[in-house]
Amino acid sequence: MDNSQKGRLRRHFESGGMVTSMSAFMLFGITQLGARIKELESDGLEFQRPRITLPSSKKRVCQYSLKEL
Repeated sequence: MDNSQKGRLRRHFESGGMVTSMSAFMLFGITQLGARIKELESDGLEFQRPRITLPSSKKRVCQYSLKEL
């Protein structure tokens, strides 16, 4: 089993999960989410990237999830 950041993130997405930069840091210790997303894209995964507003701070952030086929 691939226990790298990329591997853990891939399993999270494949099980229906989604992440923002903050949740990726909290869940997996990932500080460069964009780099991990690019690696997964080069492996053939495609992502949805809606911008959401966080209720606690009213900040808009990108929320990544796998594109549905």
